[in-house]
Amino acid sequence: MNLQRVAIIGAGMSGLCMGEALKRAGLEDFTIYEKADEVGGTWRENRYPGLTCDVPSRLYSFSFAPNPEWSSAFSPGAEIQEYFVRTADERQLRSHIQFGTEVTDARWQDGHWRLRMADGESAEADLLVTATGVLHHPKLPEIEGRNTFAGAAFHSARWGETVDLRGKRVAVIGTGSTGVQITGAVAGVAGRLLLFQRTPQWIAPVSNVRYSALSRAVLRRVPGEPAARGSRHRTARAVDSRLPADVQAAGHVDALLSGRPARRRRRDHRGHRANRAARNRHR
Repeated sequence: MNLQRVAIIGAGMSGLCMGEALKRAGLEDFTIYEKADEVGGTWRENRYPGLTCDVPSRLYSFSFAPNPEWSSAFSPGAEIQEYFVRTADERQLRSHIQFGTEVTDARWQDGHWRLRMADGESAEADLLVTATGVLHHPKLPEIEGRNTFAGAAFHSARWGETVDLRGKRVAVIGTGSTGVQITGAVAGVAGRLLLFQRTPQWIAPVSNVRYSALSRAVLRRVPGEPAARGSRHRTARAVDSRLPADVQAAGHVDALLSGRPARRRRRDHRGHRANRAARNRHR
């Protein structure tokens, strides 16, 4: 099949990555349909206080566009959005993007994809790639009285940027990555902060160190996997001492946080079994 026209829905990280892959394959006849006015997807939409990447920033880059200029180990959302904007420019993807174009219907008909847009326009493609993501439509909990609450209320994905939280009583529902990040940022300004969670979980502190000019210079020369291996094996030693004693005593911390100590423990267990068998033979 000779693909001539490719349609991509969404100019977030997945849509940009797909566009770059097509360019590398020599396919230039593609269009990325984006309903917003800028690339970035979830990083464009989310603006809540404390927004950061919840994996090390230096691992949160395209393989074709490594970024050694991250400001810190876990960079803020605005910096990540700037990275995607810059990548779209540097990889010359903007000429393929139609901003302000929402695809509302896609049907396979007569050997082609027929697309219909919110403004009534239509388009055809031989191949359709949906890169819309799963984080665009907020899901609000069904809580009695939520619709009649007189104060400010909003989902983190639609943060009320005009609402002043200083001195207010603030309730945060949920302790996923977003809830924890918001809590840390709001705790210092709210008059009282209440945090609600369905299932209790451990929350460990994050050492969000800022990268020096020297560190960024090193990352320019040694990007990617070598740096990832170094940080992974330091994680367990850095975090163990901060966890409660009963958790450390359970003996599972290393296995959860680092592959190398876990392998060493398995070898230790084999050694213990061998010693036990030898003692039994001499009885």
